[in-house]
Amino acid sequence: MTMLAGGELVQREVDRICSDGPNSYRRLPRDLSEQRLGEIQRMFQALDGPVTASEVAARTHVSRVTARRYLEYLVTVGQATTSILTTGPGRPCKTYELAGSALR
Repeated sequence: MTMLAGGELVQREVDRICSDGPNSYRRLPRDLSEQRLGEIQRMFQALDGPVTASEVAARTHVSRVTARRYLEYLVTVGQATTSILTTGPGRPCKTYELAGSALR
């Protein structure tokens, strides 16, 4: 580890330590589990198009709110993308889709 004479870390070393590089370990938020995340990731691999949190909830047997939390986490880490689906009057629907080559 590179340090300056005064004992301070060089910024690039701090960035390297804190980065999410290919060999780094990203901790899940407290309210998410590895097992459930894996289920949702496997479900995503089997799909061809965008899905809603309600569809994910039905397929994985969790509440819509729980499904949305996991989906939003996947968006945050770059494994999924979101879009808004408007199908007429009423509230628009948020859809989630596997991002690029993530999980494949």
